[in-house]
Amino acid sequence: MPTLPAHPNCRCALSAYWKDEEKFASGALDGESRRGQEHARRFYNELRNSNRKDLIMKIFKSSKMSKTIVSSSLKHVLDSKYDLIYDGEIKHMNFVPDYDMAESAKRLRIGNPLKHDIITLKHEALEADLMDK
Repeated sequence: MPTLPAHPNCRCALSAYWKDEEKFASGALDGESRRGQEHARRFYNELRNSNRKDLIMKIFKSSKMSKTIVSSSLKHVLDSKYDLIYDGEIKHMNFVPDYDMAESAKRLRIGNPLKHDIITLKHEALEADLMDK
């Protein structure tokens, strides 16, 4: 669990949640499981190694957001390095792959985004703008 604030101008928050014991016991993928974290890591690498122009076009079409927002968001999440707190130390690094973010990117890429996927896209582009300054 990160120590907050985790990055410059951090407005992140921690909150309690209810873990579905049945889902957890079934081995289903989620952000808490080792399988879910590995899935996110593999998917981030897949996105990093994909044709970025094609990826931007797919997300642009499915999200109806500008190519600038899509490009900025992807660069921020996948490529940019920041001074982040990791394992109690400040390290210059990429964001750690996140299961929910990976699933959001997957829906955006295949053209089936949910409302919160669009909000996440906007959030990441704005966060990139703030953190890159």
